[in-house]
Amino acid sequence: MKDVFNYDESTAMLLIKEWEKYGVIAGFTTKNNGVSKPPFEGLNLGLHVNDHREDVMENRQITTNALNKDLIQWRCINQIHGDRIVDLTDRQMDDKQLQHDKPLLDADGMFSDNPNDFLVTYYADCVPLYVIDIKNHYFGMAHAGWKGTVKGIGQKLVEKFQQKGSKLSDMHVAIGPSISQTHYEVNDAVAEQIPKEHAQVLVATKPGHYLLDLKTLNERIFVEAGIRPDQILKTNYCTFEQEDLFYSYRRDNGKTGRMAAFLGVL
Repeated sequence: MKDVFNYDESTAMLLIKEWEKYGVIAGFTTKNNGVSKPPFEGLNLGLHVNDHREDVMENRQITTNALNKDLIQWRCINQIHGDRIVDLTDRQMDDKQLQHDKPLLDADGMFSDNPNDFLVTYYADCVPLYVIDIKNHYFGMAHAGWKGTVKGIGQKLVEKFQQKGSKLSDMHVAIGPSISQTHYEVNDAVAEQIPKEHAQVLVATKPGHYLLDLKTLNERIFVEAGIRPDQILKTNYCTFEQEDLFYSYRRDNGKTGRMAAFLGVL
């Protein structure tokens, strides 16, 4: 079945083609077409994983060239598995704090209305969340591991848009490639953090062991926040299972590269 994230042969990236009609470029990189060596072989975009810095920088240049953007436009944050969201519509914000090669702000989400901003976040199993307002032209993204998810970072991003005047009816959401329920086993300590009303996202396999559907949990949280289900795109791509496309922290026992989720104006 065709996925909402379309594999683009020319760039070896996954693109949300459905959003191009809104003047938005959004997608997710794969590990293909890069210069990193094993165990980061391919298009590793993470500077923090002990890959050779020059290889990562070349991979980022390859990526930005393919997307017709400039590295100066990249806006990055220091992801810490929290729920802080940075407001880039604040014109007092110093872009130097958001530089791709040395982000200074600890956060897991950001949003903007500036066409010059190109939002980039990094992944190796966690869930990338994308939110756009097609009327007021806000666009934002969040990095949602289980901690950020249960803290409601998706809902908080929606609320940030609403505080700027966005209407729920004008918002569209995408949930990107990440680890699937089949491969995401968690223990009691994590399972107990899942809100009771969303218990369906957990499947018990044996005492103290559960399979968690992080994508669906985020989807349910967005619906709870007021986003209609038909305004949500959810991919079936699994970072753990599809080794030909993705790095996976769990599959690769922690020593692996990072893909990037990206969002901006065409």
